[in-house]
Amino acid sequence: MSPWEAPTAVSVAVNRFGGRARLRWPAMRRNSERGQMLVIITILLPVLLGALALGVDVSVFYFEWAELQKAADASALAGAGYLPGNPDRALETAQSYAEMNGIASSEITSITIGSGNSTLRVELSREVPYYFGRVLGLRQSPVVASATAAVSGAQSATGILPVGIDSRTSYTFGQPITLMQAGPNSSYGPGNWGALALGEPGASTFESNVINGYDGTVNAGALVATQTGEMEGPTTSAFQTRIDSGQCEFPDGSYENHSLNDPRAVTVPIVNFSDINGKSQVPVEGFARIWLVGVDQHSDITAIFLQEIVAGGSPGGTSQYGGYEAVLIQ
Repeated sequence: MSPWEAPTAVSVAVNRFGGRARLRWPAMRRNSERGQMLVIITILLPVLLGALALGVDVSVFYFEWAELQKAADASALAGAGYLPGNPDRALETAQSYAEMNGIASSEITSITIGSGNSTLRVELSREVPYYFGRVLGLRQSPVVASATAAVSGAQSATGILPVGIDSRTSYTFGQPITLMQAGPNSSYGPGNWGALALGEPGASTFESNVINGYDGTVNAGALVATQTGEMEGPTTSAFQTRIDSGQCEFPDGSYENHSLNDPRAVTVPIVNFSDINGKSQVPVEGFARIWLVGVDQHSDITAIFLQEIVAGGSPGGTSQYGGYEAVLIQ
């Protein structure tokens, strides 16, 4: 074969000593395959890097959205806790909870209350920068989140005060009321002053339940026993202890502006006291929230009617009595 002839698929080489021939793969084909791979890698590398960069930016955006959504959920639920009775306090609480969850005031797009003061909606927005997307000319993009909480009647409650409010009377937010009122103005049956025997009967249990709240769960529709007898000493002492505790822990608290944890803001059962005489079983028809103001020497407790969420409750009850639960609906 002449040096100028084109190489065949296999070249035969004979050594100068007349040895046997060996087969050799041509180097040209190997070089061609390597060149093709380099071209493919060169084409695909920007695509692969772009996909990786996009994945990193998408992860950052998702993380920021999750943080915003948690803050929106928390602030909507917290604010709705004061609905429907105190919408101003509901707005203030939603704002403060959003900021406590790392939201800047400029990132709060809106906080609005719906028709009938029954819903509260929080909308948040944050400008999030691109990191790798900047090579494509992208700088930042908004991430938005929203949550809506609604209030519905409480079906159950824990930590309630062992005193019932008569279901035959209508109440409104801010209305003064008197608990355990005896005499001709009393709406309770003979031998009753509105006290309830939650747990064990007796004055000591009643006193403990006033100070600390009943540690069990009470459901709407359940029957509870009335606690007969005026129990003036334990009643006066227990209510005064609870009121003093609230004044000590929350000195600036009032019925219009208070923490839901203030000992003076209590949950009471709405009870039908009709046709009872002496110790009786009475039905719980719902729950209400009241603000304890004071107690006099005759054990008459003055309070103010509230409309807000009850502690440890569950939704699904009637909404006409003033005790509510807040639930996320969007």
